Amino acid sequence: MARPTGTTAQANGSSRREIDRRSQLRVSMNAALAEVSGVPDATMRWTLETYVTDIVVGCGVELLGFPPTYTFGNLSITATGLARINHLIALWESGVMHFSRVSDERRCAAAENPLLAAPSPLLADEESTGGRPDIKRRRNRWKTNPLGLPGRYKRKGPKSAAFVSQEVEAAVEAETQRERAEDPLADLSGDEDYQRFSDDSESSVAQLLYSAGATTDVHDPDVLQSTRGTAGTSGKCS
Repeated sequence: MARPTGTTAQANGSSRREIDRRSQLRVSMNAALAEVSGVPDATMRWTLETYVTDIVVGCGVELLGFPPTYTFGNLSITATGLARINHLIALWESGVMHFSRVSDERRCAAAENPLLAAPSPLLADEESTGGRPDIKRRRNRWKTNPLGLPGRYKRKGPKSAAFVSQEVEAAVEAETQRERAEDPLADLSGDEDYQRFSDDSESSVAQLLYSAGATTDVHDPDVLQSTRGTAGTSGKCS
């Protein structure tokens, strides 16, 4: 089986780094929120309703310094791309974006009008239609089955939830972090200095090393990198 090309490997690596950076920001913000609010299990909320109810009113804390040009919402939806998530992390680590205690008057005002406590004027749409609810569900076939007779197989529709909750997403990110901790070499596909090669390229490299009497592992990234040019030109006329 052919291995992923350099472009595919870089794309996968970029996605992994994005997930890691987003998870890093969430963990850091939750820790700061717990410290500022005094609530050990406090967790940042990313919809206006839950943010105002649980964070501003419930914990007496508000988020300051969130970019007004960014949409406030689930980071997996609103903070996509390494450039954007890295910008948020830079603001957070520099202290520009931070949590601060709020007065009782502001808590009451936020409870009356949640928009007053919105971290950004741009808010994500909290309502979504999700996917089609009739996927994998038997539909009415008025031409082929005008009498509405029962089908041969049962089709009850989608089995997964309509939406991915923040709790589920956090659990997936935690699992990803655990797997990466157990297998550090999994990050090699995302290293910009590391490029994967096809089986044909590795075969050419192996032949060159064998003819030279080398005993080096042909899967070693340094060896592949150093012999790439030679392998790529072995079939060309001088």
